[in-house]
Parts: sequence; structure tokens; C-alpha cells
Amino acid sequence: MNAPSLTQSVHPVDTGAHVTGIAWLKDCAAFALGDGGVVLWKDGATHRTQAHPDAGILVAAGDGKRLVTGGDDGRVAVTGPDG
Repeated sequence: MNAPSLTQSVHPVDTGAHVTGIAWLKDCAAFALGDGGVVLWKDGATHRTQAHPDAGILVAAGDGKRLVTGGDDGRVAVTGPDG
């Protein structure tokens, strides 16, 4: 009997920019990006929002409900699973 492979559970996500942080928001993966955007991935679909327009995200942390990001624009932004 063959054991299932971990690679069967891996899904590529095209974020369009360098990922600087990631957090799970319930059943949604939130990717903080070097171009200031946040990509939300759920069930194979993505949604992009711009947390830091014209700036990059330098730091990100999540608590399971929201993604908090700090950018080189001096702002702190909060993104929920609904964008």
C-alpha cells in the first residue's frame, strides 16, 4: 500500500510579486507581497487587494482572523479574509 504524497496537497499560487509573509485567515491563505498587495487564496480562487499602494510590505503577522501589515509607506494596514 502506497502512502499519499504531500505533493498531492500542494497548490501553486501565482501572486505576481515576491511574498514577504503569509498567514491563514480561517480557511483562506493571505499572502503579503513586496509590491504592497495582498493576495487571498481560497479553494483555488484568488482575490487581490492593495494594502499599501505605491509601497512594499516589509512585515506581516496574522492571528487567524486578519493579516496586519507594515509597509515602507509608514502605514499599518489590516486585511480580513473578505479583502
